[in-house]
Amino acid sequence: MDNAKIVGLSVDNIKRVKAVQLSPDSAAVVEITGENAQGKSSILDAIWAAIGGKKAEPDDPIHDGANEAQVTLKIRGGAETISVKKRFWRTESGETTSSLVVTAGMGKLAAGQTVLNALIGELAFEPVAFMEMRPEEQFETLKRFVPNFDFEANQAEYDRKFARRTDVNRDAKSARARADGIQVPDGQAGAVDEAALVKELEDAGVKNAALAREQHERKSREEALDRLSTLERDLKAERASVEKRLAQIDKDLGKCSASIESLAKEIAEAPELPAPVDTAALRSRIEAARSHNMVVRARTVALETKSKFQAEAAQHEALSATLTAELDALEKARTEAITRAELPIAGLGFGKDHVTYKGHPLGSASQAERIQVAVAIAAALNPRLRIMFVREASLLDKKSWAALCRMAREMDVQVFAETVSSDRPGAVVIEDGMVKGVNG
Repeated sequence: MDNAKIVGLSVDNIKRVKAVQLSPDSAAVVEITGENAQGKSSILDAIWAAIGGKKAEPDDPIHDGANEAQVTLKIRGGAETISVKKRFWRTESGETTSSLVVTAGMGKLAAGQTVLNALIGELAFEPVAFMEMRPEEQFETLKRFVPNFDFEANQAEYDRKFARRTDVNRDAKSARARADGIQVPDGQAGAVDEAALVKELEDAGVKNAALAREQHERKSREEALDRLSTLERDLKAERASVEKRLAQIDKDLGKCSASIESLAKEIAEAPELPAPVDTAALRSRIEAARSHNMVVRARTVALETKSKFQAEAAQHEALSATLTAELDALEKARTEAITRAELPIAGLGFGKDHVTYKGHPLGSASQAERIQVAVAIAAALNPRLRIMFVREASLLDKKSWAALCRMAREMDVQVFAETVSSDRPGAVVIEDGMVKGVNG
């Protein structure tokens, strides 16, 4: 049974409903309206309770004051028709129990719920509720149309690699900035031999010290010469006055004369002293060499450090490129899985964690477009039993209501819409758990 719809509905004593009978044979949208707390939602709950199995049964299904309740549906799909009767009653102990009878033609089907389960898709899916979901909830709903693809694993791997790439890019940027921030001093690469200059300075000091000693000795000799000359004059004067001391004086005079002759000769024959070595120039050259070598060492360290950071940045950049390729592969796998999926309406797609329509987040689409998408999804989730519920249809404006009706006709879907006090023609008015009438 395909493209099945409800063509007959009878509800007795279900929740707020007392007695309601409807025959929505040709209507694409069955509007159930009335004031609040009159039983409108109970009609939709009764349909779901009849076909959804134990999980769909209300906690307290029987109307106050009654002992039993019943829902009967006539479902038609093509040339096939089945009847569904779900009954609830209270036992002597006060507990509520139920029974289900499904018939086709003149015979009762032994596995009635199994037959219904084969018809039911996502009957609980409500288009308006889908429109009000958060983007990530809509995303979760739509993922069921992409079989054999683990969105969670794909997203987790994507997030992990994306975070890793962010860290790598930050490290690469930091290393690159440190490398660019290093200023390499200009100048020659070769260093000056400071040790040779220091040795030359030491040699000059030794030479100058020897020269100073020689100067001191010569001065001493000159002073000695002066003293001896004075002594000679004194002795000559004393010889003139003291004859008796002449022999001794002559002896002393001879010695003095010999010394004088020796010293005079030594002084006369002594070579001219050389000019002192200019140590200030040497010290200046040493300072210049030290300054030069400091620049050379700084340049060498700067080049080594810069090279290190450049290599580190290149390594990070290469890893970033690898992670980018892996992220692209994950995106491609995701895109290919979505491309293979048979989505319920053209233009529907997936963002990172939201549903898109025509390339934009679904939330930015018009309400009419979102209704089209929601109805298309509901129809795809209910391929055989072509019915859906819109419990909050009062939230729809006129354009959105028109879009809902149009989509229901175009997609061959039967919509049970619940509104509050609608005056639209054809709306079934519920009051005090019964049908008050039909507008128009």
